[in-house]
Amino acid sequence: MMMSVENKIVVINDSKKVVRSNEELVNVWSFNPDSMQVSTNQNVFSFTGPSKLVSDKVSQLIDRAKENVYISTTSLTDSKILEAIENAVSKNVRIYLLIDTSGFKAFVEYDGSRGVLGHILTRERKSRGIDLVLSDWKLASKKGYLLNTPLDGTLGDLNGSWCLELDSNQIDEIRTHSEHEFWNTTTGLEVLSPNSSPESINSRPYSLKKLSNDEYVLRSICASDGDDSKAEAALRKENKWQG
Repeated sequence: MMMSVENKIVVINDSKKVVRSNEELVNVWSFNPDSMQVSTNQNVFSFTGPSKLVSDKVSQLIDRAKENVYISTTSLTDSKILEAIENAVSKNVRIYLLIDTSGFKAFVEYDGSRGVLGHILTRERKSRGIDLVLSDWKLASKKGYLLNTPLDGTLGDLNGSWCLELDSNQIDEIRTHSEHEFWNTTTGLEVLSPNSSPESINSRPYSLKKLSNDEYVLRSICASDGDDSKAEAALRKENKWQG
């Protein structure tokens, strides 16, 4: 017997009957005329694919942010995520972007990033790190995703890449690492102004000064000559610093 294209079993003449009832059933080939439904969401996991569910999740996290957003990635050119960042900037949400060397160059040169370039603190990551997106990590509404995919056109590819939703305890743990990774980056470039080219990290007049409460202040307004005295005078006049 054989199965034809019409998916029917027909008899072949002059064939022999073989009894295989006692044989162990191993690999079996089967035919299903219907297209396979691919799952893009399983509990805390979301997967890349034509529906761009990962893009939607990350965009919603940024849209709902109240204070700050931290993005660590290999690449950022997804239009929906860039639009969400631009909207967040218009609401005075602080955005910190740490991006791999190859992705940094592409991000700076990409026309679609013009609305956010220089309005967020963007730093080049020379060594491979963790890809994640966090928001409002000091608030009860904190939210975060751990990813194994860049935030670019590949979010629409059915390649098995994923993002994992983090719980509050996981966010607290990973936040310490992400802050250390971002602020202790001393090599590479950073973008601080829409009208300036990328500068070396910590080069004048973009030097960062650490305060006693572990926050940082950008000394651009009083460090153009490299003289710390003006920065020190400005710092001493303040009683409380907002991070």
